[in-house]
Amino acid sequence: MKIKSTLVILTLTLCFQTSNSQDSFTFNFNENDLIGIWVLKNSTHNGHEVFLKKRLDQLKYGLSTELFNNGKFRSRYSAPCGNDTSLFTENYIGEWTLDKKTSTITLINPKTQVKKILKIVDLTSEKLVVEKKKYIHPKLKKALDEIMNN
Repeated sequence: MKIKSTLVILTLTLCFQTSNSQDSFTFNFNENDLIGIWVLKNSTHNGHEVFLKKRLDQLKYGLSTELFNNGKFRSRYSAPCGNDTSLFTENYIGEWTLDKKTSTITLINPKTQVKKILKIVDLTSEKLVVEKKKYIHPKLKKALDEIMNN
């Protein structure tokens, strides 16, 4: 019985360490591969979003993000039948940063100050796979803290 419980504890410990190491996993990639227009292809069941790099000779519709090498980005929506005017919230220019240590991209909408934090899961010259990380707006965090402390 003691051997069985030891094996269970050892297995759980190994699983926990593996899941933690996957979350902090980083890899080497070429930062210049990020520069360009990325069109959202789909969101997968595991929360990852897949973007394909748009070539100038291609027409790709939908939500896209163009990363410039000066730290600016453009979020844009387009459709084959014309752009939906109700989606102006998706059309803006903001700022982005890259934390190479954690392989995360932070996009900041200048109008709302909302941050979108994306963990790079895979990056090639043609494909970008990211996982959205949770972010709480500072004003919301302050309000939640006040509610919890009262």
